[in-house]
Amino acid sequence: MSACCGAAAQAQAPERCWRGWRNYHSASRRGRIDLDPSGPGAGFGSPTPTQGRTRTRRRCHEADDGVAAGAVRWRAVGPRWRHGQRGAQSLIKSSASWEQESDRQVPYENGEETSPMSTTSTLLPSSPPAAITRDAEFGWDTAMSRVTLLQLATCAATGIAEPLLGSIDTFWVASLGTTALSALGPNTCVYSAVVAVVAAHGLGTAATRTIAVALEMDERANIKRQVLDENEEHASVMTTTHTGSTMVAVVCTALGLGLGCTAALLLAPRAVVSLVGAPPAVVGPAADYLRVRAMGVPAVFLIAVLGGAFQAARDARTPFLAVLLAGAANLVLDPLCIFTFRMGFQGAAAATVASQCAAAGLMAWYAFCGPRRNNFFGAAPTPAPAPAAHATEGAAAEGAVAAAPPATSASSTSTTGVGPEGIQRSNLLGGYTFDPALAWEFTREVGSMMGRVLNVVAVWGATSVCASRLGVVEGAAHVLLFQIVSIASITAGALNTVANAVASRLSASAGDEAAAGAGLAIAAVGGAVFAALSAVIWTVRSPLLAFFTADTLVVDAALLPFPIAAGCLLTYWYKALEGALIGRGDVNAVNIAFAAGGAVCAGALWGFGASAGGLTLHRVWCVLLMYYLVVTSGLVYRWVTLHHARRAPPAGTGTGTGQGNGSRGGDVSEGGVAVTVCR
Repeated sequence: MSACCGAAAQAQAPERCWRGWRNYHSASRRGRIDLDPSGPGAGFGSPTPTQGRTRTRRRCHEADDGVAAGAVRWRAVGPRWRHGQRGAQSLIKSSASWEQESDRQVPYENGEETSPMSTTSTLLPSSPPAAITRDAEFGWDTAMSRVTLLQLATCAATGIAEPLLGSIDTFWVASLGTTALSALGPNTCVYSAVVAVVAAHGLGTAATRTIAVALEMDERANIKRQVLDENEEHASVMTTTHTGSTMVAVVCTALGLGLGCTAALLLAPRAVVSLVGAPPAVVGPAADYLRVRAMGVPAVFLIAVLGGAFQAARDARTPFLAVLLAGAANLVLDPLCIFTFRMGFQGAAAATVASQCAAAGLMAWYAFCGPRRNNFFGAAPTPAPAPAAHATEGAAAEGAVAAAPPATSASSTSTTGVGPEGIQRSNLLGGYTFDPALAWEFTREVGSMMGRVLNVVAVWGATSVCASRLGVVEGAAHVLLFQIVSIASITAGALNTVANAVASRLSASAGDEAAAGAGLAIAAVGGAVFAALSAVIWTVRSPLLAFFTADTLVVDAALLPFPIAAGCLLTYWYKALEGALIGRGDVNAVNIAFAAGGAVCAGALWGFGASAGGLTLHRVWCVLLMYYLVVTSGLVYRWVTLHHARRAPPAGTGTGTGQGNGSRGGDVSEGGVAVTVCR
């Protein structure tokens, strides 16, 4: 009889799952979705009570061919919430009862006895239901939600605010004279064009993906535990999380890399500034400035990885606050260090380092001690229930053992004690220790990101050198265009960051189809935004250039390649595809696309240089446009081929899995349950 009930529950599961999913979308289109972007996961993590209303989100797991597969989440506020909650609870119970019955009927697997919690099936799905994940509407609606659009806007504002606030140094250094301003140039190249790019697009991107996958692993484990504890009076609480262990490993690795970079810069500062083209007259002061600024590289790396972690948790507000703090601190400390403390040119460097350390300290406090700690390290343990007054000593002891938290792996736990009130005590990191295996995985992830980072640095460096050799006027015109395009590129970085965060989490939870749908939605937003931005910049091109300089020769020289620069902006929506491909685990294809663009750029520069007319500023920007067109075409081609490859059924089977051939998959055991996670 129980087997028949389980089969009936299995047959009813897809329809009930689909109905709850459609209810979510109906509520979303009617504007009934109201999520807290600062909460744990903000739409992907645990429910967060905000402003007296409960943001509820449940997963629906269905039975599929003898394996509980799929996860459907809806987040609704209002009358539709109760229907969705009842459907989720009913379906979870029926699926769980069907699995338990199946485990009781088949106690042996491959000749070995298996427990109900040691089989690969259980409540954590290895792949989402095909009927839902192959319809990318779920991913599209997730990317178009208020939370994601707000994250995009805040992330873009953070990117724009950082270079604008960083120009405070230039303002105060200019008051020290031409020599000091000239010495600032090589340092700007080293720290803004190399160190900051490597930190943001290498470490930051890798941290976003790594933490996003870890968050989804913890959410799966949390849902499984909630189902198992549903009939108990006091549900167990996670005392350690995989995300917490990953955070410790990522932060320690970033600090180690930052200290190594600092040591390299301190070993030969004069050689570094000479390498980037500092005139002999300013090598001395430039090297002194570089020594002081080198002390802030670990803070820059820490800001990058913590910013990526917050973006993975759908929290763009904390990095924005950190950037504002750094700018305000630099605004106050620059005149104090330069004039009041009479540190001169090096005082500007000291003020910048102090500002960076302040921003890194704020983000670290939020992540490890402050209100955002629950995003990564889970909720605080709850007191154990007190034994009844008439209970015997043996029964009380038995209850204490039952209330103890389950043992976890050594990589994510350490010494935690139990206080006299029955509340678990822990150290500052909550019992987390440094895991070399997680640190090595993150280092490999950073290494896989460096191909595209070094490619962009090399292309922009080569074209800038070629433009500077054309003459003073052409070099100045190139700098003006470069500044305009750089601001747009920083804004487009928000597409990369958010697409990476959303696609990583959806790929690990709802499947590759949902991640692809989210990537397409963010790319559509990016295309519309940069089409409008290009039109606006083209309309105001003359007054915009005149705002930067009053030299009419420079303005006229910049107007000639201006249409090509505007064309480069039209391609910047590719950053959404770039971030989504990284989130879907296909970073190698991204590196190949950028390598192809770099090869075309190098060949075009050589060809134009060897031609009769030689290189001109117009031709330099034609090369840059060719580079972006090749990169965009490569990413679009890979997006289409990956979509078909991951929808195709694997060899020897009749149905697709929804997971990709290009993903790095791994079977991760969570509490005795095997979970396939796209890494």
